[in-house]
Amino acid sequence: MIFRDKVIDSELAELTGKVDKSSENIFSTDLQHLLSYHIRRILLVSTPYDYFLLEEEGRLSDLFRKVYNQREVGYVPTIIHVMTGERALQILEKDNLLLDLVVIFNSPSDMDVFSLSSKIKDVRSDLPVVFLANNTPELLRIAKHDSDQNSIEKIFTWQGDGEIFLSIVQLMEDMGNVEQDTTSIGSRSIFIMEDSIQFYSAYLPVIYEEIWNHTEAIMDDDLTPLQRSMRKRRRPKVLLSSTYEDGLRLFEKYNDNLLCVISDISLKRNGKDDPRAGLDLVEMIKGKYGAMPVLIQSSEPVDRGISDKAGAQYVQKDSPTLLQDFRSFIRTQLRLTDLVFISEDGREVARATNMRTFERALWSIPDDVLLKYASDDTLSNWLIARTEFELANKFKAAANTEVAVGKLREKLLDFFSEYKLNSHQGAVTSFSRINFGSHVRFGRIGNGALGGKARGLAFMDKILSRYLDDTKFPGVNIFIPRTVVLCTDVFDSFIEQNDLMNAVKQDHADERIASIFMRADLPAIVLGDLRSIVKEVRNPIAVRSSSLLEDALFQPFAGVYSSRMLINASRDIDVRFQNLARAIKYVYASTFFETARSYIHSTPNRIEDEKMAVIVQEMIGKKHGNRFYPTISGVARSINYYPSCNCEAEDGIANIALGLGKTIVDGGVSFRFCPRRPKVPLSGTIHELLSQSQRKFYAVTVDSQNDATHRNEDRSQIEAGLGTAEKDGVLEHTASTYVPANDRLYPGIFHTGARVLNFAPILEYGAFPLAEIIDLTLKVCEIALGCPVEIEFAVNLDNEENPTMEFALLQVRSMVAKDTSITVDMGKFKQDDIFCYSENVLGNGVIDGITDIICIKPDNFDLSKTPVLPAQIRGINKKLLDEERSYLLIGPGRWGSSDPWLGIPVVWGDISGVKVIVETPVESRMIDPSEGSHFFQNLTSLRIGYFTLKSNSVPHIDWKWLDSLKVVEETEDIMHIRSEIPFEIRIDGRTRHGVILKTSGQAI
Repeated sequence: MIFRDKVIDSELAELTGKVDKSSENIFSTDLQHLLSYHIRRILLVSTPYDYFLLEEEGRLSDLFRKVYNQREVGYVPTIIHVMTGERALQILEKDNLLLDLVVIFNSPSDMDVFSLSSKIKDVRSDLPVVFLANNTPELLRIAKHDSDQNSIEKIFTWQGDGEIFLSIVQLMEDMGNVEQDTTSIGSRSIFIMEDSIQFYSAYLPVIYEEIWNHTEAIMDDDLTPLQRSMRKRRRPKVLLSSTYEDGLRLFEKYNDNLLCVISDISLKRNGKDDPRAGLDLVEMIKGKYGAMPVLIQSSEPVDRGISDKAGAQYVQKDSPTLLQDFRSFIRTQLRLTDLVFISEDGREVARATNMRTFERALWSIPDDVLLKYASDDTLSNWLIARTEFELANKFKAAANTEVAVGKLREKLLDFFSEYKLNSHQGAVTSFSRINFGSHVRFGRIGNGALGGKARGLAFMDKILSRYLDDTKFPGVNIFIPRTVVLCTDVFDSFIEQNDLMNAVKQDHADERIASIFMRADLPAIVLGDLRSIVKEVRNPIAVRSSSLLEDALFQPFAGVYSSRMLINASRDIDVRFQNLARAIKYVYASTFFETARSYIHSTPNRIEDEKMAVIVQEMIGKKHGNRFYPTISGVARSINYYPSCNCEAEDGIANIALGLGKTIVDGGVSFRFCPRRPKVPLSGTIHELLSQSQRKFYAVTVDSQNDATHRNEDRSQIEAGLGTAEKDGVLEHTASTYVPANDRLYPGIFHTGARVLNFAPILEYGAFPLAEIIDLTLKVCEIALGCPVEIEFAVNLDNEENPTMEFALLQVRSMVAKDTSITVDMGKFKQDDIFCYSENVLGNGVIDGITDIICIKPDNFDLSKTPVLPAQIRGINKKLLDEERSYLLIGPGRWGSSDPWLGIPVVWGDISGVKVIVETPVESRMIDPSEGSHFFQNLTSLRIGYFTLKSNSVPHIDWKWLDSLKVVEETEDIMHIRSEIPFEIRIDGRTRHGVILKTSGQAI
């Protein structure tokens, strides 16, 4: 197994001020790691014949393999066999730190048992040694002698069944783990006081069989692998004592966590047999814990009145039904039976077989039945039997404090809801139609990969659940939205059963591919799951790609694949189900669209390498009339590639907008600020802010008449103005008001004037700790992922109906930090050798071998023409890709923006062969580069050089030299130019200076 560096846990704890309270490491789901002590290597000392008895008659290897695999422990103990004590000591000297247990089966031929055990203890005092024998007289002699030696932990008798060997291992593990597990997780114990080797050797296999039967029986709930492992760890432990003194010590240490007590009447006391020692202990225990279940046993005939007086059950050791009676007692204490609720008139009113039916019973049983079963600890005891100790303690405390049955029921149900949420938070569970509800944050359908986006979300859900709960920011719920992922094996089945790979190999147009996929059938096994999703979720749904290659560090595929937003408002569940199925198939189809093929062509991958998982995610927002949208959407980065105004690159940057995040990820108008320094203005003057601030926002229409899946996802989204937002009541915390008379901006909407989305009530006056949450989330993600990160998020602010504010993390991806290994000294270049120079450049390194340029003609450029330019650029890009020629791209405004008034609205597939982009200024307006867009993410991750030229700075571009080059192709708006000599690009990531030289090989 893999052990995660604990330094990461300590860094996260120090950063957030919250130590992970769970007893397990959050990065491990292996039971062996959850145990403080486990036995993996056993040294067995025996003759070849005795080994034959264990291996052949006892079926030891097969037994261990079968049992440990069934229990999903993660390993099978290794047994190292040696014939003599001398050989055992040689092994111990060599591998003593790797051994966990020594078992001596009958006395070795070369030395007596006690000499060997003493020498073992001399080498390693903490190594447990047990003696196993099938010779009764020998056992009695050894047991008598060992009372003085104390070099052997326990002595057992072999009765021809390998189960005793398995029980020995489990008992040694229990004795090693009981103290920690009792303290940390409240584990219960079965306490046995028995000095007869024969009888406790017979009892232990029965006890452990029943314990593991019980443990398997409580695995019927919807559990994650980690939760399954924790339930196994919380199983009852076994404490075994053979003397009065040892029994008293164990009782005093673990009395509050004992499940039951089993005792012989006679025990050794002060080194001598005492016929009443066990009974005295039992009477003391019952005097302190009258309800403690106790089983008394004896080899001698005993007056049944003694056990009745002690309030205990009694079995005779020579009874032919001894083990049957013993098993029945253990089963009763483990409470393997259903919890049956009986009314006063004797009717069965409810039955709990698992946690789901238990919750249902809490809702339905009559008041008097609830009060009775809560007050007599029946509810808490049943929960304890299922190892839900914390919930059991809460139920017991509520039963002791709440008098009104109505309040009691309400509190118990609140506890149970909290339990369900906590048990699924930070966990990836297999989707269950029965248990899917608001408490399930992340589920998976299928057994394949989650894909890049989903994998990042699942990991951060685990981190957030441990380190960023609502105690860090009171009144703010930080979470990921309810998410279900169709894993990549569902995609594989869909492609295979519909024979779609042959269709996509024919290089059809996007519309044709979409049509073929829409006519195909999803695997029948997932249809019921999809219907369950739309039945449970009534908010709009986002259906998003999560391919294997998506969100990789150097090839993020950001915005390459399609996504869908479903209104999900129809009252007809069949309509909602069909829409979800069609949306999933459309995302599958986008794997093979032209944009994706072009992008993959620019990476080392092949289209056949890609597999698509699909995220089905409940959208974050609130309903306002026929609109549904969050108060704020945003994108934030832990590295700011364009720092300014005394902000450092490591301070990060955030872009936020009102409504859906489409305006940001598509490169539209948004508000920029530094999360670590939110009061530092980055937007220039008031008038610049007025001219460039967000005027419209996106929302999902929730009109059920429009509830249909369209090819264009924008059909589910509508635009609205700030007047609409003000009527919806969402501008109070997000807008300021411009008062012309004073030429000032006033935070809030209390004055008459133009509304400006600068989020001043939040960022400057702390109406919501947005900057602090973003800054901390970025730091946490950066530590957890080990590199700079980008996050997408949505925020719902409080209102009269819901006082809790929400910060939902929608996506986290790695990003490439800037390099600093190249130096650009402009003083060493001749002015005539420079084609382009800028002090605002993204990237690092030397790019050479380029001779082609695609350039938007600078003369009389009109922003109104930008929508027609992508198709022209796409055609030239395709020709250059076919010729395997990279190129330099030059043009005005913000490349990749969906807003044509900000720049050229290309998608990545339109320019996938580009190596360097030069962004020239637009005379009519100042346009900042967009760090929040998918386009920008691909730009940085693929290490594309990006030169930004601003009219008010000192950049240089030699248009005359450009005009002197050969024109390969020309349209009204675009030129494809080629130089006979390759030019060279040098970018200094440290200073963000860059230069494009007219010829390569210039001295620096």
